[in-house]
Amino acid sequence: AIPLATGTLRAAAAESPQKLTDVARELVRFQGFFNNTAEASASEPYFRTVHSLLAELAGPQSPAAMAAAENLGGLLGSLGKLDEAIALREAVLAHLMTRFPSDDSRVTTVRNGLSILYPRARNVAKLQELYQDTGLCEHLRAAEKYVRDSGARVVSVGRPWSDNCRTWVYFDTVLD
Repeated sequence: AIPLATGTLRAAAAESPQKLTDVARELVRFQGFFNNTAEASASEPYFRTVHSLLAELAGPQSPAAMAAAENLGGLLGSLGKLDEAIALREAVLAHLMTRFPSDDSRVTTVRNGLSILYPRARNVAKLQELYQDTGLCEHLRAAEKYVRDSGARVVSVGRPWSDNCRTWVYFDTVLD
């Protein structure tokens, strides 16, 4: 798979930037779902190759390279390579935050991925920093402060499936 991906990406880059974007979009669509750790581990060289090639051919900050970085970060996190996974996902988050609002699903997906990695890496400070600003509307900020002051931590922030509400905040506690 690696020689095929390499040849396909290099040929697309030689043809045009648009062709590279189109081919890259198809390659990074596969995020990697594996039956076990052995399969995930065996795929690591492929994900690394796709990421490094896209960074080289399209640019390290290109949307294609960032999508490949997110895929590689997810894989590395599942393999317990937390420091590298965190570094990749932090770079992706920083990139997305310059392009999209904080409640965009692309931003919340990466942020929520980091919210899983930080505790696994025993980095509570980074987790708290990640959700310092939840983006809640002003009439709910007092409720958020109350829940936080009671010792609860934010574990996820995102848009619900409904158009009636802009942002939901999930805490690691049950409210009475």
